[in-house]
Amino acid sequence: MKYSRHVFLFAVLFVANNLLATDTIPRPKKLVSEPQHAPSEMLIADILQHYHYQKAKIDNDFSADVFDKYLKMLDLQRLYFLKSDINYFEQYRSRLDDELLTGQCAIGYEMYNKYMDRLQERLDFIDKILCDTFDFTKDEYYAYDHENQSWFEDKEDQDRYWIKRLKYEGLSLKIGGKHGKEITEVIQKRYANFRKQLAKAKNEDAFQTYMNAFTSCVDPHTDYFSPRLAAEFKMEMTQSLEGIGATLTTEGDYTKVREVVKGAPADRSKKIFAGDKITAVGQGRDTKDGEMADVVGWRIDDVVSLIRGKKDTWVRLQIISGKAAPGEPQKIIEIQRDKVKLEEQRATGVVKKIKIVKSNTKRKKKLYIDKFWGKEKKVLNIGVIVLPVFYQGTTADVKKLIDGFKKESLDGIVMDLRNNTGGSLQEAIWLSGLFIKQGPVVQVKNAMGDIDVNYDNDESVYWDGEMTVMVNRGSASASEIFAAAMQDYGRAIIVGDQTFGKGTVQNVFDMNKMGIKMEKQLGEVKLTIAKFYRINGSSTQHRGVIPDILFPTTYDTAEFGESSEDFALPYDEIPMAEYAATAQVAAMMAHCKDNHEARMKTSKDYQYLLEDIKYLAQQREEKMLPLGGQTAKAKQKAREDAVKDRLSTIEDEVNEEVKTKDKVKPRVAKKDFILDEGLAIMADLIQINRTAKKKLPNKQPK
Repeated sequence: MKYSRHVFLFAVLFVANNLLATDTIPRPKKLVSEPQHAPSEMLIADILQHYHYQKAKIDNDFSADVFDKYLKMLDLQRLYFLKSDINYFEQYRSRLDDELLTGQCAIGYEMYNKYMDRLQERLDFIDKILCDTFDFTKDEYYAYDHENQSWFEDKEDQDRYWIKRLKYEGLSLKIGGKHGKEITEVIQKRYANFRKQLAKAKNEDAFQTYMNAFTSCVDPHTDYFSPRLAAEFKMEMTQSLEGIGATLTTEGDYTKVREVVKGAPADRSKKIFAGDKITAVGQGRDTKDGEMADVVGWRIDDVVSLIRGKKDTWVRLQIISGKAAPGEPQKIIEIQRDKVKLEEQRATGVVKKIKIVKSNTKRKKKLYIDKFWGKEKKVLNIGVIVLPVFYQGTTADVKKLIDGFKKESLDGIVMDLRNNTGGSLQEAIWLSGLFIKQGPVVQVKNAMGDIDVNYDNDESVYWDGEMTVMVNRGSASASEIFAAAMQDYGRAIIVGDQTFGKGTVQNVFDMNKMGIKMEKQLGEVKLTIAKFYRINGSSTQHRGVIPDILFPTTYDTAEFGESSEDFALPYDEIPMAEYAATAQVAAMMAHCKDNHEARMKTSKDYQYLLEDIKYLAQQREEKMLPLGGQTAKAKQKAREDAVKDRLSTIEDEVNEEVKTKDKVKPRVAKKDFILDEGLAIMADLIQINRTAKKKLPNKQPK
């Protein structure tokens, strides 16, 4: 399982490779503890023990967890340390808890400095061997994922692996269009930059990494922010920035997109997504504006500084798609910068007109939806509300959208919460209140074990008609609370992927306000203080929300989601709250599922989705990648041909002409297969409910 580092942890992690003009670059200095680190460390220990949701027990077992985590943070892929280093470090396995409690960090700095030494050795080694072009005629293979392999026995063993690693990087450039010495030059420039980055290492970098080894062993959402990073975090949260609108984090040697801000330039481009890795950054729209800087192994703050820029300017990014199979070529995208404000991530809505037709009686009057055929049609007006985050004013904006929908004889509502990362808990409660009579919406359990039930106290129901809620693996926190409430009350059918599973609450502790006066700032701790529970008593933590109609997903749950995180708080249950569920969707669920499954059997889009999932699963299982140019190219060409065939088929369908009396009208392409199916499910629910109501007697018993 991968190790995913938290956002803003700007530890200096690098890959070793070749360098250029290395004599002019200073060697990294030995890092040492500073006076403010000891009080900071003891404050962190106190906060973890007394204020965290599960009150950390700092003992030898905890020390062992921190020891393993710290090694992962320093050398995730086991590329730099030797087995002899690890054997020597083992004497510290049960002593890190003592360091934390007493404000000492000598062991942490010793391990960090050894890591820096080993990395420097790798850089020196590669500087010597990378002088000729690569030979891609040999039939050999490279184990690209070294995380679960043994530590290198000696430097000779390490050298053999690194020679193949360099060749793999060269092959990636070759497949991407580079040739001969050009490949070597690119790699030389890349690692000249690595050496420069290594020389920038600061004492605070080592302390930051060491402290987060402790905090992340309590839970993955508890972080230590150094003074510099705390200031950066506040700026991100409170100010508008000129850039592309993406939150970045570090994973091993890469800068990774953690989140794309809805409505921001990155989102509007439809070219970069959460999970993508940025490997190079360039200014302007083409090479005339300058070459791209290879940023693999860079400090994340330096990468951010390259990506940010003035409004209306352009930035080029070279990325590895988060959904790409190992070995697939990278792509270069262009994004125009703009101002990024949280307030601009407002809910948007549109009415979709869906034409429906009843199936014949031989199929027991099941309903099938098709936009393009059938003589006896009826149009349903379905309002689609896209909600990127829960911001202040969400509920008021959604009410305005519904008011607009009602002017068009509204039949149903689809709430699209895909990739909604959360936000305001209160807005999630108020929004739930638009669709239910008064009652509980979410339960919150604090570190003392006290349970607070959060209610909607407004008896009015703003929309009492049919509704579906769309979610995916990127839906988290407040969006999970809303979806869970709609599911528990029986108010909506939940459609999509299993959600992220973040069911915890964080608060920031400013250590500068905890009574210790120092010349330098102490930093802050973001701490998990509570846990969310559904009104049925189950937690959204770890498990998330399971949709009623579940789509298969291309996401690897071992790589993305709360369940993929080390030390994630577990799923558990508490007593359910008192609430009255409706029967609005429960009785119709089986019919909607049957119709959905029938559509999927003949859906080419669904088959394409299954093909992608199968392909990615097969690639993830492959632990060895070919280094022979012809073998690698043949493998890549086979994939490209399959994709081209698919696109050609889709294009043929899109260009299918529907003849009218006086002109030829092109058929409209489906741009969002999952949303289209969500609309079809919505139409099913509306029609089935209305058919059922017609069969009821005019007077209902009280």
